[in-house]
Amino acid sequence: MSEPLSESPASRYGASSIRRRPARRAPLPGSRVPAAAAVAFAALLGACDAPPAAWTQASVPEPTVFAPGAVSSEERDYDITFSPDGREAYFTRRSRRGPPRIVLSRWTGTEWAEPEDVPFASGRDESPFVSPDG
Repeated sequence: MSEPLSESPASRYGASSIRRRPARRAPLPGSRVPAAAAVAFAALLGACDAPPAAWTQASVPEPTVFAPGAVSSEERDYDITFSPDGREAYFTRRSRRGPPRIVLSRWTGTEWAEPEDVPFASGRDESPFVSPDG
């Protein structure tokens, strides 16, 4: 039966005999290409006469509030999903201190109706999802 070690391996073999590997530089995240090669590649791409991507030339539309008062309210409204025909909007509504609940708003032809609680939800459901077949 072996006896327990009374000294550390470093002291038993002499601290000078333990060699440490030099630290390696980490590659770029998600890549095994060294940083210098990545910089050289980026410079090479910048030197070519490729036209700019189409999406950089298009204007970005100004964001707007969706259905103010009905779907976008003073409460926390999030995770919206639509029925396949686009006439029903299910989303999560949560008051500042209350539990989340799934609500439904219907398109009346001119505006989104005031949302109502859905009958199939329990008291703390959120993140509704509608399958493509409804």
